[in-house]
Amino acid sequence: METKGKILVVLDQNCKSNRTEDDFIRMKSVISSQLLSNGYEPDFSVFTSFVNDFNYDIDADSVMKKVDLKSTDICIDDYICVIAEGVSAWFWM
Repeated sequence: METKGKILVVLDQNCKSNRTEDDFIRMKSVISSQLLSNGYEPDFSVFTSFVNDFNYDIDADSVMKKVDLKSTDICIDDYICVIAEGVSAWFWM
């Protein structure tokens, strides 16, 4: 089956998240099966902790530079959309 296009799925991993690697594997499996069954090709990325683990200061400039770089990649790679969750979704709006 020919795919309808690539979708970037950004999962959230931050200092308040207690997800294990198994949690991410299960999430990826469910999301992949749904997207693939509808003809879309998922591409996963994990939005890691956006705070400094030592003093919890947010470096918003650094985060936005990373998001802007990934946004450029999205335009180049022709993703048809981005699905983002949690805090990461705010940066992708």
